[in-house]
Amino acid sequence: MKTSKIIFITLLSSIAIIILVVMISLRLNGQRWSEYDNKLKVNKKPLQTFSVLCIDNSDKLTVTGSETSYIEVSTPEKDATPVVDYTTKGDTLMLTGIHNAPNSPVFVKIYISKEVKTIKLENSDIMIGQYNSDNLSLNLASSKAYFLINKVNSTRIGTLQISARNISSVTLNSMIIDTLGVVLQNSTVTMAVSANTVSGTLSDRSKLFINQPGEISLKRDPTSRIFMYN
Repeated sequence: MKTSKIIFITLLSSIAIIILVVMISLRLNGQRWSEYDNKLKVNKKPLQTFSVLCIDNSDKLTVTGSETSYIEVSTPEKDATPVVDYTTKGDTLMLTGIHNAPNSPVFVKIYISKEVKTIKLENSDIMIGQYNSDNLSLNLASSKAYFLINKVNSTRIGTLQISARNISSVTLNSMIIDTLGVVLQNSTVTMAVSANTVSGTLSDRSKLFINQPGEISLKRDPTSRIFMYN
């Protein structure tokens, strides 16, 4: 079997595992999120304009694009409304935690406008919905970011710069990227889409799975690996 086919099969297997993990994470107390349909109370809080989004110590959180910025918190009708800790300082919104009652599911979405150019994650696990941007920087430390699959309206990003360290991971699905830049330290980027240009560095056992780009300029240390397929 050709090396390119082996890499392609490996990539598909990795994506399948990631999707399975996401589906499992969407189950709370033995129920799927969809099972709460029509039983949820929804609270929305408007946010002032910001360009940097920082998320610390949070998971089961979705970030998606919108004309205006706001936080949407959904919980079962019978449960107390959770507390979302966040502050705004200058052009930065910082979310530092979500507090809900034991065994009470909470679904949090942050809707961000096109002014947001930087997303920073630390000890967090998020999903990213459709978000179009000319330039976006994604910085991760001990975190995971998963771009949701959208077959109808694909996310479009002109230049995506990913900086990831301390066992972080990013999965890019169903999106259009012109230029991708990566700086990976003991982290993984899985890219199931193409980019015209890919550049960057990998160190400390990092991995990069990518389609064959038009132009490529990557450097890696002996412990890191680059998997490329046509």
